[in-house]
Amino acid sequence: MRSPNVFNMPSGTAFLPALARGLKDIFGDRLEEALILLPTRRAVRALGETFAAQSGAAILPRMRPLADINPDEPPFELGELSGMVKPSIDNMQRRFEIAKLLLYYQNKISTLPMDMAAALAMSEPLISILDDADMEEIDSLKITNLDEIRNFSAEHYQNSIAIYKVIQDYWPKRLAELNLMGPMARRVSLLKALRSVWDKNPPKYPVIIAGSTGTLKATAELIKCVSYLDEGLVVLPGLQNLEDKSWENIGLQHPQYSLKKLTQIIGVNPKEIKTWPYIEKNDGLAARRIIISEALIPVQETGDWPGRIAAIRKTEPAGSKTFEEAIKKLSILEAENDEEEASCIALILRETLENPKQTASLVTPDTALARRVKSKLRRWDVDLDSSLGEPLEETEIGSWVSSLLTIITDPYHPVALATFFKHRLSTLGEPVGKVFDEWCTSERKIRGRRIDKNIYNISCVQTLHEYILPLINIDKLAANVWAITLAQVLENISSTPENHGDQRLWVGEPGEKLSSIIQSLISYGEIISELNAKEFSKLLSQLMRDQVVRPRYGTHPRLSILGPLEARLLSADRIILGGLNEGVWPPKSKSDPFLSRGMRGAIGLSLPERRFGLAAHDFSELATSPEVIITRSITSEGTPYVASRWLWRLQALMKGALGERSTELLYTSNHYLEWSRGLDAVSLDEYNDSQISKPTPSPELIKRWPNKRKLSVTSVKTMIRDPYSIYAKYILNLASLDPLDMDIGSREYGTAMHKGLEIFFERHREKLPKNAENQLSDELNKAQIEAGFNDNEVYKNKIKTKKIAKNIVDWMRRKFNDGWSIDATEINAELYLNKFDFTLTAQADLIMKSKDGYAIIDYKTGIPPSPKEVEAGFDPQLPLSGYLLNKGVFEGIGTATVTELNYVRVKAKLDANSIETKLGSGNSSITVDKMIADGAHNLEQLIIEFDKKETIYYCQPRVKYTYDYSDYDHLARREEWMRSGSNVDG
Repeated sequence: MRSPNVFNMPSGTAFLPALARGLKDIFGDRLEEALILLPTRRAVRALGETFAAQSGAAILPRMRPLADINPDEPPFELGELSGMVKPSIDNMQRRFEIAKLLLYYQNKISTLPMDMAAALAMSEPLISILDDADMEEIDSLKITNLDEIRNFSAEHYQNSIAIYKVIQDYWPKRLAELNLMGPMARRVSLLKALRSVWDKNPPKYPVIIAGSTGTLKATAELIKCVSYLDEGLVVLPGLQNLEDKSWENIGLQHPQYSLKKLTQIIGVNPKEIKTWPYIEKNDGLAARRIIISEALIPVQETGDWPGRIAAIRKTEPAGSKTFEEAIKKLSILEAENDEEEASCIALILRETLENPKQTASLVTPDTALARRVKSKLRRWDVDLDSSLGEPLEETEIGSWVSSLLTIITDPYHPVALATFFKHRLSTLGEPVGKVFDEWCTSERKIRGRRIDKNIYNISCVQTLHEYILPLINIDKLAANVWAITLAQVLENISSTPENHGDQRLWVGEPGEKLSSIIQSLISYGEIISELNAKEFSKLLSQLMRDQVVRPRYGTHPRLSILGPLEARLLSADRIILGGLNEGVWPPKSKSDPFLSRGMRGAIGLSLPERRFGLAAHDFSELATSPEVIITRSITSEGTPYVASRWLWRLQALMKGALGERSTELLYTSNHYLEWSRGLDAVSLDEYNDSQISKPTPSPELIKRWPNKRKLSVTSVKTMIRDPYSIYAKYILNLASLDPLDMDIGSREYGTAMHKGLEIFFERHREKLPKNAENQLSDELNKAQIEAGFNDNEVYKNKIKTKKIAKNIVDWMRRKFNDGWSIDATEINAELYLNKFDFTLTAQADLIMKSKDGYAIIDYKTGIPPSPKEVEAGFDPQLPLSGYLLNKGVFEGIGTATVTELNYVRVKAKLDANSIETKLGSGNSSITVDKMIADGAHNLEQLIIEFDKKETIYYCQPRVKYTYDYSDYDHLARREEWMRSGSNVDG
């Protein structure tokens, strides 16, 4: 028997170019007949491109990914495996079958309801266990120690083991009924079948397996088989030449663990494996390989790092400095936060394009970082796809379908309708843009609090409802019927006069993924129970969330964003390893809701640590590339990150070897931080030149007053405190847009309280009934419902409302006992000042009278103004209302003497002494009469002042009396000029 033909491709080597060169030299013309097996489809495509670049027009060898061997294609003969390997169950069919079982079991053992979407999400970890068992070639029916494990487990794991036992018994039988097998079991069976075929009848053509670490036992056995074939050849990725002791100590988390197991299966001593002879001899990476290998040695060896560093120094060739040479073109960049890290990476990628022959790849498992970098690159019109992909739900078509699903369950949902009608696919049979324009014309009318009847009156909404009527009217249906109906609706609502919806909808990767989901629902939807509209919407949303859309091909010829798996065997001139933080890379170990770590080990499943070992191998291969920049963010949204264990080890090793110099030598990429921070920074001169001054509008006299020189007492207060708001609102006619589906807030609550009090006190002007508290509480509750509060919100407020009613009733009884009676509620007044050609208006919440005179009362659900504010003239609402009452212009009252101006707090937590604030009483230095007179005088002065052309409508000029927020602060750019100190103190 010949010895195994195994080679090692050293870490950092451009794997595929070196492999292509070597295979052409070894096999010559026979290479056209060869079969090459590689770990991933991306590697297969890249090797084909490499052959084409090196050889030009030539017949390429057959190339296949190891994970995708087809029994009806070479190397198998047609029908060779007939009856031996069953078809694989469709992934969606399997999910539905197991979700249905979980739903049945959950509803049987628990009173907590579970819907199909939740069962579908819950099925994923269970399917992962089944795949792991198939991968490890464990026969679930032969696992006999589950009861023993269950007795020593936590309670929630005991329940999960019970579920697993149901699956253990049910699932193999169900697969046998369907005459199908699990995807991973089929993959393993095909690999074993191929090995069996080649053991019996060795192929008469070259077979090469390259770049695989043999993680699957079946793959390792196939690699062994190929290594002993007459024309078989195996090329391993990055086997390290470790000392015997280190090799023996390799554990699951070490990057060489899989290769150690593989060499044991092949039966070859690692030291006897030759280096692939077709690499560049002096690639300058020998020192890097030594240092990266040393940084990742088994943890047992790290205690002797000083001795190991000294040993490396002793074996250095004359004139060589291993540690210094190792970190040439290897640098670390630590950004303050995620945004800064993405900016730096984008700068590095953009810089690469300055060299027409240079390529660069960002490799990261962090999808959020990949998205940020993509977004940052658009600054320079660089469009880049990420192999990490994004959930279908978050794509353009996914968000569109999600909006429609919301509309199906809530036909007048304003935000969902806006999302839907502003999408390019929403055409409703009309030319592109027509429906969009119609919606935008109508949208302003429905902003603010949701009123369904207003939305219904929009023409495009009515048209949409006609289209989706088949979906809205469904009570309960099987998922496949839902899917068929939904597909028809989607095509209809996305059609235009030129193109039917199917030509616009099912295109591109996202469209094809959506089509695949709907087709699977049509094929397998009968498996699950019937669903109502809400349940189907949740189910489809879950399926879109789980489906990742990846680009088939990169959008840029020289730049790429790759996940660690996709980056295997690929190379670039510059490699950026992004997101080197614990929990990101290596990723956080996923908690298994069904089996704990100990349980997995007890039944023979792989442990989470194995994933760390595979991730460590990816890192070590990439870190030995010719030029590497390792990046991480120190914090994320203010939370500190911990550096990746691999990065920490590299830093510790280099500090041990080079001392403080290691920082200087490792952090040579910090200029990207400076560039990033300077990208949008402004110099001091530019800052000074661009300073925003406060706005100083001073319109001509004819435009200086709103509403034909008419203001309410409330607007007078605004005129004093924030003239700019009056200018913007009434003179420029600008108003802030309310959001769609605006939440009920303090404004609506205050309106409701005022309305309830008005209705109650209109009935009881002189005496309160015995059940006054209950009556008032009922009126306040009714008013809240009329204001738009739903039943749940009113119910939550009931206790508070009851206390408010008690406080108000107790207060009013005291007022009645003191000789007061109610004269008017919510009454209006208007006074024309002939001298100034000016009209003043007011609305009083409550006016009461006694033998001594009248009281004007203003309800406050918030904090009322302090007496000092009113006395100083900064809140003239009540004094001016008193002035109008003195003048006899309140409807139906006539000329009156005002003796009290009071605020009444409409709050739950109040005592008898704090409910009413009487202006001009107690320690006040000013009487009510004086306060009213001052208010009238200040109003006249205000009119005179703003009748001057030079008077400016300043934005909140009085520092002590400013609003926390004004609708017009942004328009006035107040934050900018306030920050620069450009303010007015009037």
